[in-house]
Amino acid sequence: MEDRRMWNVSLVRSVFSSYESNKILQIPLCARPGKDRLIWKDSSIGQYSVKAGYRLLRTRASPPQASGPSGTNASHLWQKIWAISTLPRCKELVWRACKGVLPVRMNLKRRGMEIDTTCPCCGEAEETTTHALLTCIGIRRIWFASHLNIHINEEIPENFLGWLELVLEHPNEDTMADIFNLIWVIWKRRNAWLYDGQLWSFERSLAKAAAICIRQDTEVDGLQLGKTQRGLLNSHKSGCGPWCNYQGC
Repeated sequence: MEDRRMWNVSLVRSVFSSYESNKILQIPLCARPGKDRLIWKDSSIGQYSVKAGYRLLRTRASPPQASGPSGTNASHLWQKIWAISTLPRCKELVWRACKGVLPVRMNLKRRGMEIDTTCPCCGEAEETTTHALLTCIGIRRIWFASHLNIHINEEIPENFLGWLELVLEHPNEDTMADIFNLIWVIWKRRNAWLYDGQLWSFERSLAKAAAICIRQDTEVDGLQLGKTQRGLLNSHKSGCGPWCNYQGC
């Protein structure tokens, strides 16, 4: 009702669904009379141009980078990551996770893929980098079951990089190496389930991490274990060795 500056409620409800009608009727109307006109909200003058449209498409197509330090602080952080005494593949994976380029489902959707973003392992939350490597219910149990005895809770930083910055403050280099090794195993465990339909047990996951820990670049299941590896796997009743802190094993 233009003369009274009010919505024509009956007309709106006759055209739109109940949900849409409620949303429309919540929009405040301008107190001054005037004709409505279409505007391009991504332009400072409200008019569409090919340049403005191209800029918007480029912005939406570019995957967001993980928020984190820049300049000198970033360089120092990357130096810390690459200085960890573990296999290069473990350090590369952590670096990719920090950069926000791991192919978890939320990242794939941001890059334009039409994909269900639900975690393929738990089916309860969206699969972000943090969820895949830290907060997924099965992954939390692995972190706590390991000899690291790390309790992952909901209060950790939302992005993986923020969590890693806190972790890198730990002065023990061996502990840092163990954390990187376990992150790599967790990612491999996720892919084994997603692509091969194999669900690794806690024992198998922790045994693989133990093998990396002693710098043995070999598979853990169905192989000839060295003396040191056998000691690690047999020192616990069910085979997890000093890597295991989980009573259910």
